[in-house]
This record gives sequence, C-alpha cells and structure tokens, in this order.
Amino acid sequence: MLSLLPILLAVSAQIQDVEIVPHWKAGDRIKLEYLRTRQDSRRPQNDGTSKTPVDIEILIVDGKGSVIRWQNGPTQMPAGMTLPAELQPLLAKAAELELEIQLDPSGEFRSIINAKKATELMSQMLAALLKEMASDPNKTAAIRQILNPEVLLASASNDAKTYFGIYGAALKPKEKVKVRIDQPFPINPATVLPSDFELELVAVEGDLAKFRSSTRFEPKGLESAMAELFTKAGVKVEDLPKMPALSLKDEGEYQYDIKTGVMTSVVADRRTELPGSLSRRDRKEFRLR
Repeated sequence: MLSLLPILLAVSAQIQDVEIVPHWKAGDRIKLEYLRTRQDSRRPQNDGTSKTPVDIEILIVDGKGSVIRWQNGPTQMPAGMTLPAELQPLLAKAAELELEIQLDPSGEFRSIINAKKATELMSQMLAALLKEMASDPNKTAAIRQILNPEVLLASASNDAKTYFGIYGAALKPKEKVKVRIDQPFPINPATVLPSDFELELVAVEGDLAKFRSSTRFEPKGLESAMAELFTKAGVKVEDLPKMPALSLKDEGEYQYDIKTGVMTSVVADRRTELPGSLSRRDRKEFRLR
C-alpha cells in the first residue's frame, strides 16, 4: 500500500480522536497468525487456506521510527494440497529468512533494510536446487520463474505493507476519508492504476478501534492496463474491443488497540472478475495468536 499519512492528515485536518501510531518499545514482540485464502473459478481444485505463524520483534525505536524483525514460520498448506518434494526444502528455508524492516515514526512501512542480503541468500539456495535438477531443463526453467528471489522478497514485503498499511492515519468515529492514489496493477506491477481509496473509522469499543477500507479502480485505467497486457501477448489492436473487461476491487477491515498501538487484526480482500463467471478471490488475514 502507498503512503497515506500526508494525504489523510491533509484531508482530515480537524482534531482527531483516533490516531493509528505504534506505542511499542525495543524488545517488544508481536505474534501473528497469517491466513491466506485463494478461490479461483478456473482452478477450484487449488482453493483453500494456508496458515503461517509470523513473529515480529521490535529491535530499535528512535527518532527515525522503528526497526523490526519480521520472520515467518513453517506454512501449513490447505488440506489435500502438497508441494513438489524438490521445492519443499527451498521454500522452507526461504520462509525462515529474517527480514529487517524500517518503519517511520508513525508506523508506516519504509523499506527492507537487509534486502540485499536476503536476496543473495535466496539466490544461493535456488542455485543449489537448480544444480541438482540440471538434467531436467523444462522443470528448472519453471522453478527459475516461480522462485525468483526478487519475486519472493517482493511477496514478503507486500505482506508487511498489508499489515502496517493504515498506520499513520487519524480519524474521528464515523468519519470517512477518501483519497486518490496510484497503485501497481496486480497482473503487471510496472503499470500504475488510478484508484479511489476510502478509509472509515467504523466504531470505537473501549480500547479497540475498528476501521474499514475500500479501493475502487478507475475503469478506464483498468481498460488501458488490460489493453497493454493483451497487446504484449500478441492481440491485434483491432481485436482489443473484443477482449474481456476486468473488474477489480479491494476491501479491508482493521482492528487497532489504541492502548498498545498494535493492529490486532487485518483483513485484506481482493476480488477479480472477468465476464463468463470467471472470478478469483485473494484474501489475507493477520490476527494475534
């Protein structure tokens, strides 16, 4: 998620009742359960929910913000789904990598500090695996694409961005704030899509503040992004109007502990639809364990 703090504070300039900021100190730990659900009408046999424990340790808190250690534990795959035996060791080691992340003073994601080291370690593990499988060029080509170190690191980065996504915002109860932001196109991150992001403070119950968000992508932007994608795939310009129109929307739910400054629950739900009953749902959920 893009940085929302300057925009949200500018739009909502009155005295705020709830400001989403961290109150942690060095040495504190946050233990999460990360559930990832996929539902795809094209491949329903792969539908299911995986579970991964996530440990966050606060390493440094200073005037620049916070440095945290983000580490995933072993992932429990959906029932009936197994990974190829040759991939399991690499994915297990990749999941154990510790990422050091810089957050600003308001808790917003800034960068992965040890990105270079993490990428090098994953590259070494991938090279070792490919060496063992050199006799099967078709399989090694597929593995290079699926387990690209930069892609794996980007995925881990996106998970952290999702969890810390609305830190820095400040709203009054029942207040809604809508801002115009540009976001990467999920199918081709190099393409930017205009979108309307809306955040609402739904309720405050004791020390718990509940927020809801929605993102609506501009239809013309989606149409342009899909046209670019089809053109690269070899579709002729005159045939572009015949191509299916994509519908994409994001919704989120957040529960924030005002006293501790910790997000106790984050749900990010993305729905993608194409004509002909083709649909896909990708849902991420983080909750305290």
